Amino acid sequence: MLFYFSLAIPFFGFFAFVLYAGLLLTFYALTYSHPLPASCADCLECGNYILQAGVLKWLWNLFLLLVALWATYYIRTGHSTPRLQFSDNIAWIVRRCHTLRRGFWPSFAAFDGHSQSAMFAVWPGMSLALKKVSVEFAREDIIMEDGGTIALDWAVETEAVPEDAPILVMLPGVVGESHNPYMKSLIHYCRSRRQWRFVCKNWRGFGGSELTDERQVPEAWDARSVKDLYECIQHIHRRYPEAKVLGCGFSLGASMMSSLVGHYKDQLNGLVAGVVCLSGPCSYETAMNRMYHLKPLPYDWINMGVLWKNLRKYVESPESRWRETLGDKQLMLVDEVMCQRQSPKEFYNMLMPANAWVWHNLVTIKFLGYKTVEEYAREMSLYGLKALSMIETPTLLLYADDDPVVPPYSTWEYEAEAKDSPGCVVARCPRGGHCGFFSGPLCRSWKNRVTFEFLANALDGPGAAAKASKDKSPSSDSTAAAPESPE
Repeated sequence: MLFYFSLAIPFFGFFAFVLYAGLLLTFYALTYSHPLPASCADCLECGNYILQAGVLKWLWNLFLLLVALWATYYIRTGHSTPRLQFSDNIAWIVRRCHTLRRGFWPSFAAFDGHSQSAMFAVWPGMSLALKKVSVEFAREDIIMEDGGTIALDWAVETEAVPEDAPILVMLPGVVGESHNPYMKSLIHYCRSRRQWRFVCKNWRGFGGSELTDERQVPEAWDARSVKDLYECIQHIHRRYPEAKVLGCGFSLGASMMSSLVGHYKDQLNGLVAGVVCLSGPCSYETAMNRMYHLKPLPYDWINMGVLWKNLRKYVESPESRWRETLGDKQLMLVDEVMCQRQSPKEFYNMLMPANAWVWHNLVTIKFLGYKTVEEYAREMSLYGLKALSMIETPTLLLYADDDPVVPPYSTWEYEAEAKDSPGCVVARCPRGGHCGFFSGPLCRSWKNRVTFEFLANALDGPGAAAKASKDKSPSSDSTAAAPESPE
């Protein structure tokens, strides 16, 4: 129940503030357009003006009090300084990541985790929002070893880029694609500072791509997804053999990135220079249990809507090869359950089946051979956990305490494993939401600055750290640097 209140407060609070400000301006306009007379002895004659003036004064004082209280609370608790955990082997890059160590002031208009998470999905930044700049893509389809097709979207270069320019490989969230605002925002930020290439890997069946493997297997987000990512990086390396590869993953894409540099560290040695993982879920059991019990959770509901939009054609098509795996009866059940989203039933019943747990129970475990969803989630969690201790590539794992999708208690075991890894830097901010981390009055993306700074320093390597030897080395397992002033 507390979760629903926490979800509603920021939205209702925003509308309440707008309504209050509107009432205040209305009373001010009435009083200004009909000012009180110089002498007002007859209360019966001008009682309405006195009432307006009294209400206006009361509203104005209350408004100032609320602003003062909120500003005090914001100043005392607003600054989000990350708690950093890392080994001595990777301290050189933390020493040079000043933006990460300073932290950020969350946007005043998006102070809580839910508001930050919502902005992550819709806000591309001021330049892209005003269409001062644009990011276009050119698609490349590659055939995997199992016959499936992966769509790579290359950002169209706005100027000549050298053949050995670093390539940033980006992996979206669970149902994301290259055209999402957060993908374009990071590309625009990095492009304006360095001559890099950018490529976004889409999930199987998403982003307008087709399922072409012989069994029409849907995206399962398991160890096979990590293998897909590895094959894509090998393909990119063959296309640009002189270029270093960088990686950035959002949400579930972050988990895939960290698993990649752990399980494929020997194959990628010398090829991948650095990776940033933003709000990646660690314990899939915890995350899926949370979404199963909080059925109307908007994040899961929205994700399942996109998932079903992308994969519904493979269920309803008479020629669908899914029948070979699921059978006609199972396909009818899948279609019936998911179609309830579009039926004219009551809202709660429409939301009930629309969660990831039901999808994995009906479809995913049938393709992958698991007996239960719990077994599937447990295997995914263990796969990601084993990877963390093996990571040697500079890797930043960024989390927020107020993340509504990946709560802090679901990552404790993984953070403990990662902090002793020779390549991992674990940063946990008090605020930031799920992949949000917006700061300042214009809601600029702090995560873009951190991502670029970390990857640029990873490219330079530890040798360049000698130039910064005069800087004081931060101590591990501690909060570093003083907070910066509000933007």
